[in-house]
Amino acid sequence: AAARRVQEAKLPELTLRAKGRTTTLVSLEHLNVNVPSWTPDNEAFWFEGLGFVQDPRPAQICATVRAGGGRMNGLMWANAGIQQVHMPLGEDPPYASQSPAGVMGVAYADLQQLRASLKLAKVACRELPQDERSSLQAVGLGPAELELTSPTGVRLWAHQVTDKVGGWISPHGWIKASDATSQGVGLPSECASVCLGIPYIRLLCPAGSAAGVQRFYRSIFGTEAELRASSTMECWVPIGASQYLIYEEASPG
Repeated sequence: AAARRVQEAKLPELTLRAKGRTTTLVSLEHLNVNVPSWTPDNEAFWFEGLGFVQDPRPAQICATVRAGGGRMNGLMWANAGIQQVHMPLGEDPPYASQSPAGVMGVAYADLQQLRASLKLAKVACRELPQDERSSLQAVGLGPAELELTSPTGVRLWAHQVTDKVGGWISPHGWIKASDATSQGVGLPSECASVCLGIPYIRLLCPAGSAAGVQRFYRSIFGTEAELRASSTMECWVPIGASQYLIYEEASPG
């Protein structure tokens, strides 16, 4: 009987049909990757170069965990608009350092300004060739132009927003930083981040599995993912109004 009730239950739906989306997934809120320790290179990469800002809450979170008998050596949160990268520090091997098998997208108002910041912070980047650039015009982003790799191996592609959008990425589309703060959805930090948010995370999946991933999100989450053919097959899972979780099939062999 319990199983039948679960099958009959309807998930709440975030309907965005005007944007060509039907999804129950509201927000791609953060990426979590373990980092051995917080170093000057990490500081230069995430904060000085990319323009993320430090969230002040992790110190209290660590104290609360320790007070409850838990173990937490350290924690850093880097805010990008209203999305984040969570970086637990000092975990034991083999989990001391993590990097996803894929790429995280990041959005900016001005990539020339980003290039200047990266140069000043002595953070290396690679200009993506035209045939490697992916575009997300439907959600207000131009093609990926820069590729960066964090000190612990997290890969990022940087996009510039189009003239028609502005502000930060939110579940209901682009929102001005001041509006986000007034509505209580901004993140605490000393200043607004230069990075406008995380529009997608792209993950490798086994060859031949994209159609199965699409069926999974449709049947379990009531979310209409889309299959797209590139050099391999991809499954694009819509999240909110302007984010994606993208599963890219690895090349056979």
